[in-house]
Amino acid sequence: MLKLNEVWSFEKGDPNIAIAVIDTGLFVEHADVIDRVWRNLPELNGQPGQDDDDNGWIDDIFGINVVGDGPASPDVYDDNGHGTAVAGIIAAGTDNEIYMSAVNWKSPVVVIKAFDDQGVGT
Repeated sequence: MLKLNEVWSFEKGDPNIAIAVIDTGLFVEHADVIDRVWRNLPELNGQPGQDDDDNGWIDDIFGINVVGDGPASPDVYDDNGHGTAVAGIIAAGTDNEIYMSAVNWKSPVVVIKAFDDQGVGT
């Protein structure tokens, strides 16, 4: 069985491959993940309230919120904490002296908020 430091000697991730974190959302301003959160540049640089990238979702800058029966929302804020913890395990900054090092050092995370503040989703 390989240990992480052995795996890191030949693979640390790919900045061109985003990893979807399907969980309770993400505190995108968290110091250990802020630099690793995927950003949808057409939406970030586009017009608020418009689907600037023509993907069917409006203002999906960091990902989408599909909690509940209504339409998807751009509000991916983690009101539980679990999604932020999972994203940290996957993509926390490395060698920054904040909390921990992640399994993957280079790939960004896309937030898919699919579970509510109680960790329940359908």
